[in-house]
Amino acid sequence: MVRKGYSGGTEVISSVGIRVGVALGEPQSPGIRRGQAAVMATTVRSTASEARLHLDPKLSGRGMLDGGWWPYSTDPLAELPALITALDARVGTVYRIVLNEKHWQSTPRRITVSGHTVRLGWHGPTDVHEISVSGAGRDRLDLLVVPPDTSEASAEAAMAVAARGSNSSHGTSILDEAGVGGTVRSAS
Repeated sequence: MVRKGYSGGTEVISSVGIRVGVALGEPQSPGIRRGQAAVMATTVRSTASEARLHLDPKLSGRGMLDGGWWPYSTDPLAELPALITALDARVGTVYRIVLNEKHWQSTPRRITVSGHTVRLGWHGPTDVHEISVSGAGRDRLDLLVVPPDTSEASAEAAMAVAARGSNSSHGTSILDEAGVGGTVRSAS
């Protein structure tokens, strides 16, 4: 099923249940106009049908973060396939993701998505509400991780701030400003 449309300042590009949000920007695929859907093939099967993801449309690297991700649960094996597929389509093949084990049900070392294996690290980024993604398209992406039980309005607001190329705050601060309760502070 392909969804089409423009919603909340986010370009929706969707196929086979995957949604990639490109915050406040034009789609990155040539020939795709605002409001159209791009067809992306995927064989990923997971309980999360789409990745709720907002990325800096230019991926300028000038902001503290490159975007935000709002998983549906704390199960990395259910959540990461949709994120990896969305990022593969947008920024190139993902090879490694570093997460903080405090927020996840399990700590697998690898996950295979669409025929390639992604290594998972669990020593954690500086802020517990961030993940780091390494891949072929660029050295590293740093993403805000919005807790799964966050209200839609707060999650969308936090991801929009994280996807601004000029953001200057770490994940925990962005979540606090968006009114997300229960954020965990990093040990200093």
